Amino acid sequence: MTVLVSPPAILDSADVSADEALSILQGALEGADDGELFLERSESESLVFDDGRLKSSAWDASEGFGLRVVAGETAGY
Repeated sequence: MTVLVSPPAILDSADVSADEALSILQGALEGADDGELFLERSESESLVFDDGRLKSSAWDASEGFGLRVVAGETAGY
């Protein structure tokens, strides 16, 4: 059986509103020539069976972001 569940938006899970995030990004990019924002969320699950019986299981989730700001010849992360 497969159950499809939509994960919460990264801002929701961080308890940050879209307006707060925009304000933070605008402050970080002030005076910059360029910038990039990277968002990532991943989930993994593994089940190990031995002789038809479940031997072990694992589930992992991670999320994060990165911001690169470029001003002239200098890049900041």
